[in-house]
Amino acid sequence: MMARILVIDDDPAVRRTLARGCARAGHDVVEAADGKAAKSELDTELPDLVITDIYMPNMDGIEIINLLRKRKTGTKVLAISGGGLARSGNEVLTDAVLLGAHRILHKPFTLDELNSALDALLSDA
Repeated sequence: MMARILVIDDDPAVRRTLARGCARAGHDVVEAADGKAAKSELDTELPDLVITDIYMPNMDGIEIINLLRKRKTGTKVLAISGGGLARSGNEVLTDAVLLGAHRILHKPFTLDELNSALDALLSDA
């Protein structure tokens, strides 16, 4: 099933890798360098799925998850993080689920893990 996916990550290499993986799986991909850029995208056209890093400048992934939840969009969310500052990736990702993320992946993860998460999220649609 082809889906429109918004990939949000402030690390250009990670963002490109995620976008390429999604595109190779047959999805239409839009990229955003941070939450602020992603919000502009979300104001224009809603994707079927958002893949968002948690720690980013300007507007973080938790704010994106909250925005989508408040708008009641039905957009699925895959939260990703390797942790940061004083919190582990697991703690941050647990918070993301509590706030509305549908699935989580802890960085680093494999392309197979990404594809499995995408398949699970998109088959639930």
